[in-house]
Amino acid sequence: MVPEINHRYFFIHMPKTGGTSIRQMLNTAFSQKEILPNRREMKKYNGYPSIDKLLAVDKNILEHKRLARGHYPFVVANTLMPESRKIVFLRSPVERTVSFLHHMQRRSPEQSIESILESKIRKVANRQVQFFADNELGCQVFKSGVVTEDHLQMALCNLEKCWFVGISERFDESMNLCQNMLGINFDNTVTRNQGNYQKTQLSDELMERIKQLNQFDLIFYNTALS
Repeated sequence: MVPEINHRYFFIHMPKTGGTSIRQMLNTAFSQKEILPNRREMKKYNGYPSIDKLLAVDKNILEHKRLARGHYPFVVANTLMPESRKIVFLRSPVERTVSFLHHMQRRSPEQSIESILESKIRKVANRQVQFFADNELGCQVFKSGVVTEDHLQMALCNLEKCWFVGISERFDESMNLCQNMLGINFDNTVTRNQGNYQKTQLSDELMERIKQLNQFDLIFYNTALS
């Protein structure tokens, strides 16, 4: 089965929310010529292309794409494919941050988790709100990482415009619901990509610091849960 032919989709891939597994599952529902960026393009750019490169895609090429995906904020998705059905997965902000920090430490094992946290504040503090807080292509919130109460309200408003909001902590349930809404069956040989860390490895002080940095994200996530 294939997704409804009259609709296009944009998967907003929030980092460290199980998005790689979701991307792989979506790959089984669309042909590579329908996907932006497809496998060839991701190999060319060693990952997702930049926002500027994505927005520069020729309109004649874009009109044949049925699925776009990437680490792009909501405003980019809404600009590139305004009529598309937006799909996103959210994750507990504390768990997402811990996963991100361990991911970065595997790249730089000489650095402590604490030093990585302080050097990557923009990609840690209220990152999920950042993805949804902009309504202009300048992406000021996404690029600066500075989030206010007004940005939180804007993010909540934009989240309501998404066609599907999944929850990483309810991964199997969310994926079953997503495939039912899409009207397809995902390839069940694809499994969730999970890190091999334990939250208990981090100090109470560090966990409290992570919570403090994600006060708006906690509200955003808990609102999505409800």
